[in-house]
Amino acid sequence: MKLALLFYPQPNGGFTVICPEIHQCSEGETIEEATENIRDLIDDFFEFERKMEIEDYVAAFNTGHKIITEIEVNLK
Repeated sequence: MKLALLFYPQPNGGFTVICPEIHQCSEGETIEEATENIRDLIDDFFEFERKMEIEDYVAAFNTGHKIITEIEVNLK
């Protein structure tokens, strides 16, 4: 199974990483550390939270190409 990872450099150093298919995020000082941390989270997620509907959702997300974009939101 392939999962997308989105990395966001942080202003004070390090990276936030998000796995959008399963709504998980983590962080690390380097991309490698952030990847290792999110991998641990993903492993735990599937060990304790695995459900058929999650597998179906991820399978649907893995079909075709992904379009990643941004949206601006005003927080009041």
